[in-house]
Amino acid sequence: NTANWRCVPDDQAIGDGDMVLEVIPATSATSTSIFYSSPMPVVTGQTVELSVYANGYYPALNPNTSDVELRALWFVDALTLYPTTTAADTIVASVTNITEIEGAPMRSLSGTATVPGGGTAFVRLGLRSVVADAAGVHYDFATVRVIS
Repeated sequence: NTANWRCVPDDQAIGDGDMVLEVIPATSATSTSIFYSSPMPVVTGQTVELSVYANGYYPALNPNTSDVELRALWFVDALTLYPTTTAADTIVASVTNITEIEGAPMRSLSGTATVPGGGTAFVRLGLRSVVADAAGVHYDFATVRVIS
């Protein structure tokens, strides 16, 4: 299954903007998808730090059923697209049944990953979402950077 992705206004947006990335199911069935960034060059053995702000989105007051994962995705070059990777995805942080916090800042997910071998020359930040009918996730201010 795939999900619908769109930018929507949100008063809980982080930073200067007022828009967030929203993922909602494409149908009434559970949808799983990965949204990922542009590639960034890396070298085997380096450490990268990834982060994103996330919040559940439940307009119909459904129970908290959306899951999120922040992943490092590894690629041989800047043109290769997911799911063709040089190594298994690295799950940096995850939340099962993410809650919606009305009127409060989004929660921060972050962590580090070590660049694997196997020809890896690029990393992309990946946001994996599992959403069900009338439920979704909001994301904002995703970053990836080399720290060593």
